[in-house]
Amino acid sequence: MAKRAVLFANGVMPQAAQILPYLRPDDYFIAVDGGLRHLRNLYKTPGLLIGDLDSATTAEVEGAITQGIEVRRYKPDKNETDLELALLAAIEKGFDEILIIAVLGGRLDQTLGNLNLLTHPLLNG
Repeated sequence: MAKRAVLFANGVMPQAAQILPYLRPDDYFIAVDGGLRHLRNLYKTPGLLIGDLDSATTAEVEGAITQGIEVRRYKPDKNETDLELALLAAIEKGFDEILIIAVLGGRLDQTLGNLNLLTHPLLNG
């Protein structure tokens, strides 16, 4: 079975019953900023929390650090979106397969930008 990263973005989250059947015991979870809350609601612990962390509370970030979760915090003024940074981190960590959850909904510009990430050269190589 392929080594898989599952990214939880900060978009609209489907019901847990719709998500849990797709998760594997050996999945590596990446919380994309406020997506940390979605993982917490599923009782899953990420291996990485990434983004400018403007959607995660200070307590959530400090809790992640205390738990030993790798945290990559970026300045808000950056060229990449938080989701793009998460995708690049998954590629950097050598994952063969990437599943993205809670990527749609919310702001239309972010939804369109997230869909556009599917054309990223590093994802199509």
